[in-house]
Amino acid sequence: MFMQSAPLTPASSRSGRREAASAALPRQVAALAYRWRTAGTARETHRWIIPTGWPVKDLAPHEAAARQARLAAGVTGRACAAPIGFFVYDKRLRTGMTLACGADVYPVAVEQQQPDWPEKRQRETRWATPTEAARLVCNFDLQKILQSAGRVEKHWMCRS
Repeated sequence: MFMQSAPLTPASSRSGRREAASAALPRQVAALAYRWRTAGTARETHRWIIPTGWPVKDLAPHEAAARQARLAAGVTGRACAAPIGFFVYDKRLRTGMTLACGADVYPVAVEQQQPDWPEKRQRETRWATPTEAARLVCNFDLQKILQSAGRVEKHWMCRS
């Protein structure tokens, strides 16, 4: 599921920052919700991205990513425990300031999309193929993760 959020600076201006500072960045979790197609959501800032959020006390990172997918995009499903990628992005805070964050991406096998969810009125959501999703996002590292999604998503199926 993809979301629209704040506009970003071009990915090329941040690409070196990923390697140099990823260990020092605040760490978030991200959910790549899929149903044999990927999807995303959008906020009023019109930047397409996958659901991202802060880790949650007492939840494993992949469980926090699944929770964020439910809050931001209304999808429920099972998240794999192993991340499939990592990207750096600028998170817009409530104060209007931005904070460089790193996000581990966990695939979430969508079982259902709810008719209503907590952030529904704040976001535009849409389902997209991995190729289309990669074209929608501005973040170079996230584009690479999405481009690879079409080739590997069958391997994401989590086992009980």
